[in-house]
Amino acid sequence: MESLWLLIVLFFIFILIIPQVFKFYVAYNPLENKGLLILKLWFINILYFSFQIRPSGIIVRTRKKRKQIEYAFNDPTIKFYKDFSRQIQQKLKLKYVDLYSKIGTGDASQSAILGGMCNALYNAIGAKIKNKKKSCTVIINSHTEFKEKVFDVSVFSNLSIALFDFIYCFIMAYLGKS
Repeated sequence: MESLWLLIVLFFIFILIIPQVFKFYVAYNPLENKGLLILKLWFINILYFSFQIRPSGIIVRTRKKRKQIEYAFNDPTIKFYKDFSRQIQQKLKLKYVDLYSKIGTGDASQSAILGGMCNALYNAIGAKIKNKKKSCTVIINSHTEFKEKVFDVSVFSNLSIALFDFIYCFIMAYLGKS
């Protein structure tokens, strides 16, 4: 006799095997040294924190606890994230990338030169992404501000990965840490 409880098990197996779409958002302002990282699955925020880059390390502030965590560049946690990102890059499917920037130095000629250099850099990055991931849509929005001093860069993307692959990469990076 079949049991309907097996449908729940089958649902969780499908969730683990079928790739899920994650939304990834990173924004950074080097003038104020402030950054934000958000990772969403469906409508749930998985990761949400702000960060600052210092010469001694990275300072991370979470929303829930409002505590300040400082990582040195030789910290084992940084090595874990490096190994984890290397593992997951092979299994990740990039669907959509939207790069937005607003750049200005306060001087019109310097802003134009800097804006042109950044446009060339963004297009080179977009071409590299498009060559590796053929089905990915790459959109670049670069604005040059001629009258004010501003430097904002943000990246929004949709990523697809099976949760089983994510868990596998996490375990392999964790075992490589020790």
